[in-house]
Amino acid sequence: MTREFFRAIGRWKEIAGESAGKTFLIYGGDEEYEREGHSILSWRNAGGIAGACRRQSRMLGDDPQERELLDFIEAATDTESWK
Repeated sequence: MTREFFRAIGRWKEIAGESAGKTFLIYGGDEEYEREGHSILSWRNAGGIAGACRRQSRMLGDDPQERELLDFIEAATDTESWK
């Protein structure tokens, strides 16, 4: 994987700040490792990510920065074109 591959995830972490929590990238290979602060997971073991997501979600439940970010995403979402 090239450095460019991690640019969007890195940008997300900059915007979200502490509320971004741990970032994961699932790919089609077999190895698992850390790179540039992200956990790279094999698709074969991606099922374990659900537990990590639940834990992060619980930790952020009352975080004001998380609420602000979710409000922004909701306001920017174009659901009208889905119909």
